[in-house]
Amino acid sequence: MDPDQFRAVAQDGSLEQWIDWKPVKPGDRYFIPAGTVHAIGTGITLAEIQQNSEITCCLYDYDRPPELHLDDGIAVSANP
Repeated sequence: MDPDQFRAVAQDGSLEQWIDWKPVKPGDRYFIPAGTVHAIGTGITLAEIQQNSEITCCLYDYDRPPELHLDDGIAVSANP
C-alpha cells in the first residue's frame, strides 16, 4: 500500500486487517526482514533476535492508546 493509505489504516484502527497472520506452534521460526511490518498475536511468547538498534516504530497497539510513530514507521517500511 502507499504511504497515505498506510497512515490512514494505522490511524483508523484497521491496520490489523492488513497483517498476513500465520499460525504458530512451539519451535516455529520466522525470518522477518528489516522494514517489514509485523505483529505478535495474543497468547504468543517469543524471542525476537535482532540487531541492536533501539528503534521500534509503534503503528498500532490494540486497545491501548500508545504513542504512535507513524512518520518513522512509514519511512522505514517504504524503504527497508
